[in-house]
Amino acid sequence: MKDIIINDNDKQRFDDRYVPDPMSGCWLWTGRTTKGGYGVIPKNKCTYLAHRVSVKLSGRDIAGKVVRHKCDNPGCVNPDHLLTGTHADNNQDKVDRGRQSKGECAKQSNLTEADVKHIRSVAVKGYGGNIRALAKQYNVSKESIRSIIKRKTWSHI
Repeated sequence: MKDIIINDNDKQRFDDRYVPDPMSGCWLWTGRTTKGGYGVIPKNKCTYLAHRVSVKLSGRDIAGKVVRHKCDNPGCVNPDHLLTGTHADNNQDKVDRGRQSKGECAKQSNLTEADVKHIRSVAVKGYGGNIRALAKQYNVSKESIRSIIKRKTWSHI
């Protein structure tokens, strides 16, 4: 991640591009945004994420860290709503807050909920001993079938 160099002009430009929301406490970015709704700040032929700039302006170190939203609002730049951490922290936030894609909605999923239910029903009937056949039928690994049967994956079904 690019280091962000801040000066007094940047602080004023930043302050002119958000409005406080009295209901949520969020500072809503009014400048340019990404498709995902994150604020962006162009500077010296580079583009910086506004929430990262906000944390930098608040005096915190962001080098090598991700900036996470406690409020789950990508357009918020209130430094009190922002935490630094690792990618693992950010992924755990997503899981803890129920925003992690699962099942058929997960991009990498090769199975449907109906497939998972069928795999489990077959396993209950005793056919589960033939993990290889199920894996071949659904074009997934034997470990994937075992994980489904043991509810290590697709546990929401």
